[in-house]
Amino acid sequence: MGILRIRRRSREVVYYTNDNSLKLFTYFRSVEINYFEKNFKMHFHFTLIILCGLFLLFLPILFYIITLQNALKEVSPNNRLVQPIRLWLLLIPVFNLIYSFILHPKISDSIAAEFAKKGIAPNGDFAKGLGYATSILALIIPFLSSIQPVQIFLIFLFGLFSIIYCLKISEYKNFLSKLNQ
Repeated sequence: MGILRIRRRSREVVYYTNDNSLKLFTYFRSVEINYFEKNFKMHFHFTLIILCGLFLLFLPILFYIITLQNALKEVSPNNRLVQPIRLWLLLIPVFNLIYSFILHPKISDSIAAEFAKKGIAPNGDFAKGLGYATSILALIIPFLSSIQPVQIFLIFLFGLFSIIYCLKISEYKNFLSKLNQ
């Protein structure tokens, strides 16, 4: 029994049998299909895990932007220093590091202008300091990748300051929505 040739496209093997007749053997095709099915399932599951992880990482960013956008919607258009739709520019990867220095003070100043228009005494700096701290941490973290413990601590601080900033802006939004009713 000897192999004469292997056809590459179809993965069929033609060979002689003991009685010198030609036979077509398609075992390679079934092996290849099973191998493809196993690899496809493995790659599909791996890709699904990666996509779920990215979604879970992306979800807090979406809530952050939506919270800031809802706060700006409570401010009257005359007092807004930035349009709510422009908050979505924070999703642009490197641009967001610089834009956050422009955006956070404008959000705080817009809320302060709305409070002044309604005749309410200012309550602090309207989270402007927290906005600057969040922006500075976001800018510093990529440059400290060689010092791992410091980077982990700064990422923790960034998350903490972002949550506190978001909660403060949400408080101002709730207060303004009660006044607008």
